[in-house]
Amino acid sequence: MLSAQSDVGVPISLPFSDKIGHAGLFGVLGAALAYGRVRASAPPPHLVLILVGSLYGVADEWHQSFVPGRTASAGDLLADVAGVALGYGLVMLWHHRTGAPAAAREDEHD
Repeated sequence: MLSAQSDVGVPISLPFSDKIGHAGLFGVLGAALAYGRVRASAPPPHLVLILVGSLYGVADEWHQSFVPGRTASAGDLLADVAGVALGYGLVMLWHHRTGAPAAAREDEHD
């Protein structure tokens, strides 16, 4: 939704606030991909999921190149990819520290 808007005003004027916003939003995507992997009975490889999130960032930047007043940016793409990796990594770290996958725990009761 945000990438289709011509003027996305940033309410806070901080250095790199645009990049922080990109990383934060794509961090949510990375976290969702990791959570889906944790819940899957046959999870895809980590790299595949991180690439999927990163390719979504590429598609988003490409889309923005067609929106009046917006531009595609390598810096934004880097922030997107970093956000995906960070969100993914944090969920996987949390999952690793809290125990076995939910799917494995359910199998133990069968």
